[in-house]
Parts: sequence; C-alpha cells; structure tokens
Amino acid sequence: MWTPESSTFAQRPAAGEACSGTVGVAVRLVKRTLTSFFLIATASTLFAGESALTQTFQPLDGLGAGRVIIAPVMCYDWYAHSGWHAAIGLITAKNIPPTNAPKPIEDTNAASACGLSLDAGEDAAGHITVTLDCRALQVPQRLGCTELQIVGATLECLRQVAGPKLNSITIQATLKPNGQEAIQKLIAAFIKHPKDKEFQWK
Repeated sequence: MWTPESSTFAQRPAAGEACSGTVGVAVRLVKRTLTSFFLIATASTLFAGESALTQTFQPLDGLGAGRVIIAPVMCYDWYAHSGWHAAIGLITAKNIPPTNAPKPIEDTNAASACGLSLDAGEDAAGHITVTLDCRALQVPQRLGCTELQIVGATLECLRQVAGPKLNSITIQATLKPNGQEAIQKLIAAFIKHPKDKEFQWK
C-alpha cells in the first residue's frame, strides 16, 4: 500500500528550475530583511521622539580660568522635530561633561548652576517668544561672577544661537517682585542691541 511516508519517489527539478528556486528564496529573504529593517528604523524614530544632536551655546564655568567662558556645546535634543529654536532652551540645560577626574564634577553650565532658565515657545501663527526666568537666580560662590554677568553671558549665548532671527522674536523676562531692576535694564539693553554684534556682558 502506498503512503507518502513510505514512498521513495521524488521528481528531481531540472537545473534551471533549481537555480530559479534558489534565487526566489534569496529574493524573498532580502525582501523580508529590508522590511524588518524599515519597521525597526521607523519604530526607533517614533520612540526616540525624532531626537538628534543639536548645537547650542552655553556660559561655561571656566574652572581654572576663573571666569565664565561662552562655548558651543553639542546636546542630545529629544525634540529636534520642534524646530531650530529648541537649541534656545538647551542654553540653560545642565552640562556635566566627560571627565577623568577622580570624583564626580558639578554642573559646568554657569546658567543652570545659577538657576536661570530659558524657554522658547511658538504660537499658532508661528511667532516665537523667548522667556528668561530669573526668579531662582543665585550665583554659587565657586563661580566667582555677579548676577549681571551671568545673565549677560546667557543673553550672549542666545544671540549666538538665534542671531538676526531675534529681531522678529519677542524676548521677555520673569523676575522677582523686587531686587532685580538692574537685570531688567540689562535685558532691555539686549533687546535694543544689534544682533550681529557681540553683546558686552563682562
């Protein structure tokens, strides 16, 4: 009695058919691989929030230099899809760089170490408003600079990030109820200052 298991009969494909079958399998494997790669890449983009490396400027603690230094800084921007002005908020982001120090180091961004916060918001019409929050401003003794100097350095970082775009941007400050009149005057002077020239903050 013939059954599929006991049968020894098999039809051997011709040489061309065998080759065609092998190519077909390879093509299907390549298609599956490319599809899987595309799905993984798409998922990674979605879960990463369209993140990217973004350059900003920060007023850094000069450490041995004994002064604040304005320098370009590469940041991991989680909201890169939101536009170029995301770099404005990163001006006051914490900065703990790689180090070979034998112990942990402190935040080297003088702006964030002093409690300053910059925020850039865009309304439905596309107009950008930048707010400098100075209510928590307090300069640690290790920095060796004044409140006016750190605010001025932060504003110069803003100028280096945005440049002439600042001419069409609203700049405002959130201040303490009293005691920060000098900072208010400094910000007013910055608003009037030509944005293609360095702002003298020292």
